[in-house]
Amino acid sequence: SSIRPSTVRGCVVAHRMVFGGIIAGRRDTFECSYAHVNECVGGDPAATNTLVLEQQATYFAYSSPSAARRRSSELGICIMEYLCESDELVLEYLLFRGFMDTLNTFYMERKEDKLQSLSAERVVAQLIEFASNLELGNVLQLWTFLEKRCFDGLEPDLAETAIRLKNGLFRLYLVHAKQQERQDKLIEFFKEHVIEKHCTDTPHKSEWRTWYSLPYCEHPSKDVHFAPFFQDEWMRLYALSLNNFISQVFRDQNAPKLLAFPLHRKKQQALEADLRSNEFECARLREEIEHLKSMLATRESNMSMEPGNRRASHTKQKKPATVERPEECSQLSLVATGIHSAKVNKCRLSPDVSLLASASNDSTVRLWSWDKVEINGGKLTQEQLVYCSSAALCLDWHAGESHLLAIGDSSNTVKIWDCTKRAESSELAVSGEPQLSYVVDVKFCARTQILATVNAGQQSLYASASIAGNTVHNRSNVRQRCMMGLWKVHTSQLVNSFKLDDYQVTSTVFNHNGSLLITGAGDGMIRVFDVLKGSCIMHWSVGKNDTKEAISKISLTSDETAVISLTNRGDISMWSLHKVSEPLCTFPTIKPSKNPMRSDNFLVPGDLALNPENSKQFLACSPTSGTEIQWFDSSQPSRKMLQTGHIQTVVSTDWASQFICTGSYDHTVKLYRTNLTF
Repeated sequence: SSIRPSTVRGCVVAHRMVFGGIIAGRRDTFECSYAHVNECVGGDPAATNTLVLEQQATYFAYSSPSAARRRSSELGICIMEYLCESDELVLEYLLFRGFMDTLNTFYMERKEDKLQSLSAERVVAQLIEFASNLELGNVLQLWTFLEKRCFDGLEPDLAETAIRLKNGLFRLYLVHAKQQERQDKLIEFFKEHVIEKHCTDTPHKSEWRTWYSLPYCEHPSKDVHFAPFFQDEWMRLYALSLNNFISQVFRDQNAPKLLAFPLHRKKQQALEADLRSNEFECARLREEIEHLKSMLATRESNMSMEPGNRRASHTKQKKPATVERPEECSQLSLVATGIHSAKVNKCRLSPDVSLLASASNDSTVRLWSWDKVEINGGKLTQEQLVYCSSAALCLDWHAGESHLLAIGDSSNTVKIWDCTKRAESSELAVSGEPQLSYVVDVKFCARTQILATVNAGQQSLYASASIAGNTVHNRSNVRQRCMMGLWKVHTSQLVNSFKLDDYQVTSTVFNHNGSLLITGAGDGMIRVFDVLKGSCIMHWSVGKNDTKEAISKISLTSDETAVISLTNRGDISMWSLHKVSEPLCTFPTIKPSKNPMRSDNFLVPGDLALNPENSKQFLACSPTSGTEIQWFDSSQPSRKMLQTGHIQTVVSTDWASQFICTGSYDHTVKLYRTNLTF
């Protein structure tokens, strides 16, 4: 209230000028001097500092990614994916050579990695945590390490930004100290001469003159100089600027030769996948040519016949009513997009449709929110960040307690995250066997407060399905096995476990009261388990003519009379629980996309998402469907192909209320508002 209206108008005008320069590609317009910005806002130091930070955030939010792509090393953003693998190679080599002292030193330094495996988000979170906890020594130690290790030798414009971000970090520390009424911490900060020691440039020292009065200011949130810094928006803007800046610095580092080996392997796999894709496209085109030739020959033959015979011929050759090509439609309105630093494995909307959760190979689960009114195709807002010890593979929300989220990863761990407390509620080590470290599915039962977990090993995942181009091959020579456990949600007590040595479960679903657990498996069988007795009471195969087609996903209809199954080949069928000898109906196979998936190091499941208002309608994506998802209706023989805007394979989808979400191997999760007409 104490900031002058003229100052606000000047700040807005100056910011529009800067932002317009960024959009027009005029870097010089953005890089206006501090003095010029100060002049734009009428000499108000508080507004000047706010505008400078706003410029930094705008620049790094809009300009940094493209600039980083031009200047980054060959490894780029994938460097974090290979650090752990390279560290293991170094440890193995040191052990092989017998360098035990070096091995122990390397192991200890790795545990105390200040750069957090080159994860900018983790480094920023650590800095902000130190500042909020008023740990001045840790703040200075970590920032000094970053200056020596990463910021030394930066380009002049980036070096200037680093200095301003350091000043912002100090201000953040002082703001938290004032908010917590820690007068001793404020006095300590200035008594230790932090500004004199760490802000050596004279222009930047002058910005701190007013801050020496902060310990003696009774209401800084109402003071013209301090008010902007005590607003949540400034803190959010600063964290965004710092994160984008450190991300760019990490990307610009030259990768060592050791990290080039996995990069070469990744490129080779991509080239092999492209080759298989091209071979498949050639085969498809040859088949289409043969089909056209056959149609032409038939037409010429019919034209040479008498009219009566031609009619008879047409009657005999009439084809059944099948849909050769899906109807293309674009009835999805993009609401917003969220970005991970690695492939997205799963995405799920919360039961109250307030949050979107996404699990990724970057060892994080991110919880996103969005504007419920305006559809602008912008960015999802990250509300919470959950760190996992390895790649996050699967998710499930608790239907009765919508603030609970179960997370399974590739290191034998399941977390139950409480979104209200923004903290971990419990953690389960779900299998005692190191060979079964992949948690491939988790499922809540709200009625009985039971959590089902499924563990498998990498060999079992390969055995369930091996993706080669667009063809899925079963591998019977590799033994499939898994472990399925039932846990009490609030006590983490193991209720029952199933050690399955002959097949690997890939998908699970409870009925409404939790008495039955239905599973789909890699051997192509759907099994129904009695939870109380712990035994299988019903099973059937989804394959045609007793062929084994690995099941990637099953879903139970809302009336609980039928099960929908999706195989790794893209076959979809609906089965009545009262008669399993034959399917109620089958759907057109999800045909290979123009953008087929590439091979990965473990099974890539498909996904089903039922319409919450009508379970006869559902969405599906599979390893062969590429960047599209497809809409089916069991009451109609047709389907609709929905374009998602992803540039790599869509591996997960969900549907809640009027919103649909998708997760992809292009590191993004997208949210859409659907206007499908049924």
